[in-house]
Amino acid sequence: MVRKLPWRRGFTLVELLVVIAIIGVLVGLLLPAVQAAREAARRMQCTNNLKQIGLAIHNYESTFKRLPNKSGGTASLAGSPERLNGNYNRLSPFVPMLPFIEQTNLYTRIQAGNETTALGVVAPGGPSAWFPRIDGTTTANRYFPWTVSIPSYQCPSDNIIPIATGEHGTNSYAVNMGDLV
Repeated sequence: MVRKLPWRRGFTLVELLVVIAIIGVLVGLLLPAVQAAREAARRMQCTNNLKQIGLAIHNYESTFKRLPNKSGGTASLAGSPERLNGNYNRLSPFVPMLPFIEQTNLYTRIQAGNETTALGVVAPGGPSAWFPRIDGTTTANRYFPWTVSIPSYQCPSDNIIPIATGEHGTNSYAVNMGDLV
């Protein structure tokens, strides 16, 4: 007597390969759409950062009745080395806008000064931005606020190389001072 084997349910190898190929094609079609959505989100964040900077400029003007200086800073303290305390006309307009982009603690730290580094005490307003590389010293002596990267000043679409500890913070935007009147 011949016995019939029960019919097995399941996929054949060919059916399984076809399903895997279809899934691969669908994933291949979906990835560019996901990347485009991510880039659109980065562009939106960049636009939002510019909006925050614009609002910070307007809030600064409302508070002080003038726009941020193109290059502010403080003069040297009497008897202090110029490289520690001489930032007159060397600070970016982004520094006075810090309190208006929710970076009040950093701004307060810069304005307080009196931070001790290996090269001496820093004056209120901080040293020049390239402190202390003038004399070839290491980054261990850097003034901390200049090493901070502020997210509102960076566009996520930019190819910004991550900074090493103690190096300058990065920025995606620039300020044009225009014609002097």
